[in-house]
Amino acid sequence: MFGRVLAHNGERKVPNRMSVDALDPSPDSSIPRRRLIDSPTAAGAGTLIALLLWFWVSGVLFPSEIPRLWSSRLQLTGMGLTYATITAFLVWVLRYYPVPRGDLVRELVDSATLVPRDCREELARLQRTPKYLSTAATIGGLLCSLFNIHPGVLRAIFSFEVGFANLSLALGSVVLWIVVVQTAVRGINTSRILYRLGAQFARVDLYQLDRLLPFAKFGTFSFMVVAVALGLTSLQALDAEFRAGNFVFALAFGIPVGAANLLLPLVGIRRSVRCKKQQTLAELDAAIGVANRDLEAGPVEHLDHLVSLRNHVARAREWPLNTTALSRVGLYIVIPPFAWTGAALIEIALTRMLGSN
Repeated sequence: MFGRVLAHNGERKVPNRMSVDALDPSPDSSIPRRRLIDSPTAAGAGTLIALLLWFWVSGVLFPSEIPRLWSSRLQLTGMGLTYATITAFLVWVLRYYPVPRGDLVRELVDSATLVPRDCREELARLQRTPKYLSTAATIGGLLCSLFNIHPGVLRAIFSFEVGFANLSLALGSVVLWIVVVQTAVRGINTSRILYRLGAQFARVDLYQLDRLLPFAKFGTFSFMVVAVALGLTSLQALDAEFRAGNFVFALAFGIPVGAANLLLPLVGIRRSVRCKKQQTLAELDAAIGVANRDLEAGPVEHLDHLVSLRNHVARAREWPLNTTALSRVGLYIVIPPFAWTGAALIEIALTRMLGSN
């Protein structure tokens, strides 16, 4: 199942491409032969269309009357659009997750940073999410939705006096939070496995640290998912009234999830880099001591070379991040504030325009 490193006649064979691809087959690995309905984009688009139709039929989108507990039609419409777009986006993410995960594994195996023979069980865990985690995520999503549904709507539901629009939004909240928690659990589970791969199984070459950059790719992708989802919550301010309470729960949930997805793979591989760095520095210090004692018998160039290597290793970065990865993280961090600031500015502009008239 996995690519193997075999010894034959004293030579070390590199895993072939077919065996590496078998590590984690991606949804797009055979796009010409797959039906459109199986693609992540089709799953996300289908979810969006279905939810928009449901909210339109139930009177959430552009309603003719304002239901109880709501201040305007646009407020209700904005909430429906928020639920529909975030749910559809995360459905796309759940279907697309195997792509960056599979690319990461292939890059690490191709560069010999990971040898499948050494970490077979961990690589196998990357291919599937345990059923108990999926079940726990579903239960967690149900509980989170209870905190997100308006207390008045909950009271109306339990007293059997809830309107169709409010019931539709309550069900939409349940679906949304189940998908949100499923996405978070799968992302954190993958990041946790990558932490262990980086900390226990990665083969670090201090002179080719760019080979470790794939550990940052999955984390930055997952961080981007959280940033985009938080940015989409600004649709709640469609009625040009920014309500901070609508965003507090999303922030309290999204920030820890995004930070965990980003940092877990990085912390794991940094641990291996630091261990390798300390070991290499100790070896170079011992070699420099021997060369210094034998300076009269040996060439000075050898000592200079060892000192140069030691300086290079001492300056080697410990985090597998380059300028591109850092710039992406910075961009993703400002997405939600920019979206929320835009919503607040629209509210201020409309208030002044209406006030002047």
